[in-house]
Amino acid sequence: RMQRLIASGQVVVRGVVHPAVLGRGAVAHVSVMVDGSAAPIATALAQRVDVAFLSLTSGVYALIAEVRVGSMRDVDGVITELRAMSGVVGVDTLTYIEVLRDVVGPVGDVDVEVDEVDLALLRALQRDGRASYVDLAQAVGLSPAGARRRVVRLIESQVVRIGAVVRHSGQDRQS
Repeated sequence: RMQRLIASGQVVVRGVVHPAVLGRGAVAHVSVMVDGSAAPIATALAQRVDVAFLSLTSGVYALIAEVRVGSMRDVDGVITELRAMSGVVGVDTLTYIEVLRDVVGPVGDVDVEVDEVDLALLRALQRDGRASYVDLAQAVGLSPAGARRRVVRLIESQVVRIGAVVRHSGQDRQS
């Protein structure tokens, strides 16, 4: 059954990397009030790489987004851009102090140093979480045993989580 879902493209296996390792350690919950239809604003926000989660909602806030960027200054920049969008009449923001649970990605502090080889492995796992150690080794110039040691270290230190991702909207990117 799983093979059919993977073959159909409805499910993909990806490595989800800790946001801090990707330079996206500042996270904010953004509630957006709109005047008129929220759909065009949602379409524009869904295209942004700094918007990790986006939902159309009922009530005062038509949109709820999670913004993941490098710094609080970057959060301010995103909020400024949101406020300038046509149809946006209000934005309320809560910055995260700590993420305790993430249904997809790893959480907590990153206590391990990552180098360029680790980053290359993480990029490869983001593309294909089912890649063999032989394929990973070839991609980064290591032996399969060396690639395995590094991947195990990255998983055990919660830098990356490998798992199935259901493609609800046809988008499953992580940058």
